[in-house]
Amino acid sequence: MKFEVATIKRNTSGERRVDIGGPSPDKFQASNVWLRFLIQWAWNVKGYQIEGGPGWAGSERYDINATKDPAAGLEQTKLMLQALLEDRFQLTLHPETKESQVYELVAAKGGIKLQASKDGSCVAPPNTPPSPGRDPTRDCGFMAMSPRNVEGTAI
Repeated sequence: MKFEVATIKRNTSGERRVDIGGPSPDKFQASNVWLRFLIQWAWNVKGYQIEGGPGWAGSERYDINATKDPAAGLEQTKLMLQALLEDRFQLTLHPETKESQVYELVAAKGGIKLQASKDGSCVAPPNTPPSPGRDPTRDCGFMAMSPRNVEGTAI
């Protein structure tokens, strides 16, 4: 599976925001993303599962604009992105099994402090990008992260 048309351009804007998805069913867009992030997304792996590769794969940022069949779902889109990355970056990956330490996440003594979302606390987002005046933090499923903050609504 391949995108009908795709462009990849280096992003040197200095912007911190990263975005991946598409404004409509026939488009795929990734803005200001690292190659390592694209690998994680396309192959459903975590950052710690990726080893090797050039240093720039985690520092240089790219914008991708692609056209696809509107009937292609998420998994098909990921396969198309895999093919695009393999073609444009001459990317080759191979799976490898390794032993490693793991940590178990458990609730602290006082119990879990997260609260369930209340009915009416968010609205179903439209299938369009945020428009001026619309507060995306009120969209159900909204999530934003920064080095010091994680914010989400009905996640």
